[in-house]
Amino acid sequence: MTVILESGYSLPSGDQPLTHARIAHSLNWLSGGTASASSTATGFFAGAPNNSLTYERWKPSSVTATWEYDHGSSAECDYCCVAAHTFGTNNNTILVEYDGASRTNLLTYSEQLDQWSTTSSITLTQDATIAPDGNTTAEILAKNAGTFVYMARKGITVAGQEYTASIYLKQGTAAVTAIRLYKDVTEGEPLNTLSIDWSDPDATGTDVGNGWYRFSITATAVDTGINVLIYPAGSSVGTGTVFAWGAQLEEGTKATPYIKTTASTASSTWYALTEYTTLTSDEPIMFIFEPETRQRWRISITGGTAPEVGVIKFGTAMQMERPIYGGVAPIPMARQTILRSNYSETGEYLGRVQQRSYLSASYSWQHLTSDWVRANWPDFQRAAEAEPFWLAWRPGTFGDVGYCQVDEVPIPSNMGIRDLLSVSMSVRARGYD
Repeated sequence: MTVILESGYSLPSGDQPLTHARIAHSLNWLSGGTASASSTATGFFAGAPNNSLTYERWKPSSVTATWEYDHGSSAECDYCCVAAHTFGTNNNTILVEYDGASRTNLLTYSEQLDQWSTTSSITLTQDATIAPDGNTTAEILAKNAGTFVYMARKGITVAGQEYTASIYLKQGTAAVTAIRLYKDVTEGEPLNTLSIDWSDPDATGTDVGNGWYRFSITATAVDTGINVLIYPAGSSVGTGTVFAWGAQLEEGTKATPYIKTTASTASSTWYALTEYTTLTSDEPIMFIFEPETRQRWRISITGGTAPEVGVIKFGTAMQMERPIYGGVAPIPMARQTILRSNYSETGEYLGRVQQRSYLSASYSWQHLTSDWVRANWPDFQRAAEAEPFWLAWRPGTFGDVGYCQVDEVPIPSNMGIRDLLSVSMSVRARGYD
């Protein structure tokens, strides 16, 4: 599945359902602009993903890494497409981001919970498992005995302002986990409490994959600080463990994308459009998100080893007016391989040479209105003449994505039913294994 939807994606008003194909082509993706990268390995090029050629590549010198596209002015986008990459081979975790208003994580040591205050009945195991960002930096918090056993960290706040605390948690052996916000860890009633029942974590948290959930809690500060307390097995006499990573306290009434801190607070202007996603294949990717009008966009890469990336594009997708289902071969399985076999004079098999391998599929849409075809298809025809394109034929169901090209430009024809037209095309897509 290489269609990746924005976390909590809501279909914008007027958009076609996700049973309808999305097509990203050269006349609806952003062109021009400049590309930059956090680092570039010798023999590779930071600007390579900014064109459509799959043999020119960018490779970072190390991971964590970012690749950024600056359009030069604000433009609307609802997709990011990637092709000719090795994210799956290199076991990378990726997310797509845009540049926006600055925000600050007010909790220091957001991943080093051994630096937090703790009661005596907690055991902490550092770097115990893979965190949501693909790195082995998540910790195990174990409550061994007692009641009201917690870890605590304070963030500096302004009285009267609202603040939201958030943290990524994964079920261990504890039946419940609790998060509380206090003015002081030993004084008065909590400002707010979130109780997490691990039999139904979806009721209180956001599933971010691989068993991880992000939980958030909001309160109004009454003093110059808010203390964030984590009770690994709740505040009662229960015991057990929970995995934890990525704590944050920020001004506002909702959790924004996570910002890592160490000994001091940290700020960022980058907002994640997707959750951390660990790739398992090198198939083309189409990220789909609600429209954003921004100037700067980027892909962040964590976990695994340094990958190679050939093509990255941002833009606003063409949405097909009608869905299709029957007669479509899933493109990851539509392999076409040209083979040459060798035999001896007596017919003994001597081996085989694979000359070329690619993916091949056909698509056919019926009952397209004349108005829709005239408004959308000419641009696609011109784009398909010049460049490859991405096609996700049923993005909400199957997630198959091809980085495709055509040998003949698809031409619509009248069906003889009112003003309705049909159009078919056969594509060749880049193989990736």
